[in-house]
Amino acid sequence: MVAQKKSNIKRLSILLFMVDGLAQTVAETLLKKTYNYLLEDQDGIILHGLQKVGENTFPNMIPFLTGN
Repeated sequence: MVAQKKSNIKRLSILLFMVDGLAQTVAETLLKKTYNYLLEDQDGIILHGLQKVGENTFPNMIPFLTGN
């Protein structure tokens, strides 16, 4: 076995939290604890300007993930 060196490089950790059928302002109100936890404790980023393109999660996630 070859000994592995420990690296000081941080690994990325990505969580995509997408809620369909809920406006951002409504999510801020109804999911206040979750919203604040993701923003403040986890240094989350809110992506503004995303629009609904389909009727459920899958067709709405594909353009976001592929850039189309």
